[in-house]
Amino acid sequence: MKRLLSLFSSEPVDLRTFLWLCAPALLVGFALRSHFLWVTPQGYFGADSGSYYEFAHQLFTKGEFDLSPKRRWLYPIFLALVTAIPAPCWYVLPLLQHLIGLATIVGIGWIARYLSLRPRFSVPLVTLICAVWPRMLWYEHEFIAETLLLAAFVFTVAVALTPGVFTSRQGLFLLTIATILLAGMKGAGRFLWLGAIIGFVIHAGDPRRWAWTWRSGLAGLTALLLAITVGKSSQGYWLLLNSVLPMVRESGEPHRRYREALRPVVLEARAAGNSYPWVAQNFKKRFNSKDSSAIHPIWAELNKDELRFSQVARSLSMDAIRDHPLKFLQFTVTTTGIAMSGSLVNHRFDPPEFWREQLLNTRNRWIKKPSYFSLPFRVDAGEFQRLARAGDLRNYRFTGFLHAVDKHFRWVEPAGPAGAHESGLASLRLRPFGILMVLGVLISLRPSLLRRAALLLLPAGLYILGVFAVGDAVSRYLHPVEWVGILLAILALEILLRLLMHALGRLWRAVGAGPPAHETPP
Repeated sequence: MKRLLSLFSSEPVDLRTFLWLCAPALLVGFALRSHFLWVTPQGYFGADSGSYYEFAHQLFTKGEFDLSPKRRWLYPIFLALVTAIPAPCWYVLPLLQHLIGLATIVGIGWIARYLSLRPRFSVPLVTLICAVWPRMLWYEHEFIAETLLLAAFVFTVAVALTPGVFTSRQGLFLLTIATILLAGMKGAGRFLWLGAIIGFVIHAGDPRRWAWTWRSGLAGLTALLLAITVGKSSQGYWLLLNSVLPMVRESGEPHRRYREALRPVVLEARAAGNSYPWVAQNFKKRFNSKDSSAIHPIWAELNKDELRFSQVARSLSMDAIRDHPLKFLQFTVTTTGIAMSGSLVNHRFDPPEFWREQLLNTRNRWIKKPSYFSLPFRVDAGEFQRLARAGDLRNYRFTGFLHAVDKHFRWVEPAGPAGAHESGLASLRLRPFGILMVLGVLISLRPSLLRRAALLLLPAGLYILGVFAVGDAVSRYLHPVEWVGILLAILALEILLRLLMHALGRLWRAVGAGPPAHETPP
């Protein structure tokens, strides 16, 4: 009993104890990842992987340093560095990203150490859940930026929470380096970066009193430059227009002719009512189509002028948001909820599914340009087919376990029959772990915790609003911030258990048994 109660000790943990607290998660996480690499050692080259890998392809085949605006900056450069390694990138990348994933788990534990009043309880539980989180495991295996964006976010918060970092020259320099990684990894990272900067000020006070040097100042300016230029902002405006389509006025100024051209599709979207976030993706491709039959010849002509198209989409979107701010917020929250209701387990954990979709995603390039994959895969088409046939015979033995994690830890679920979305956000309901997360958010607003929790809440909140205001309900977008929800849920569980133990302590004393070994009130 005393050993169990010692988990709720409020004494700080030293570095050695902290590492021991992380050890179970690292062992379990290593087992899951090593077996996945044994069964499927090749990384997954998905639908978005080609646009990330294009920089490395152009650099090594043509000698051109050409970063596509859509995918700049750091992750394509990381892929190029991995490609320069003598071993095939197809094998090296998932191995490196899984190692980064394990290091990220330790970083999350470090954050829990400074946010929790009972780190001996919270650190092992938070890190263990993160170690078995299926979405985290899968995206470490794919040619995609989410794993490194997650690592950069965790690294930034972990450094910022370390005592004395803002008053140390070396500490502040390390923190500004972390913000470079956060701001420059991919376009959505700018929301995390902005939230982190605001969080720094709330947590550490007046920036003029921080231990600035010319190195940390230069690194901070570099992060600012990357945040301004990362990604392709023009793409966001037509995606935002798609997200707010039912709210767009179909007549009047400005852009009367374009509003009238959009009128049929606006009315079609409006007919979906509160269910629009479920069907928004059906309208998306029509917006940037140059086919005159997609929406209207006038709109198709506008699509040929990228700058003008972006300006019009931005103007129409901003007008719609100003006219219907609450509806815009409702749609954004609903889209987030839909994403949170998706399965945590990617079906590609199953090797036959992995290879079936790997073949589909690479087929066009194998046909049109067979030499393309000689750089990342270092195999020809025949060898690729042989590997696919061999992969079909393999089995990832932890798939059932991952489905059990999904069953017990998914955030949200549909509140009614499948396909019944008429009530919008009310068509979703929180699962138990989702309820704990919401309680954790409320608990983190306490004055004693808020200044530290702001380092998580502000970046994650801005990211969710920024990404799901313009994006589809894609569960992958949750990946860089899902760990925040896990940590908040465990903080809430910690408070609830402390309340329970305090109540049991009072009951113990009431029946005359004397005080228990631990009775600290919450």
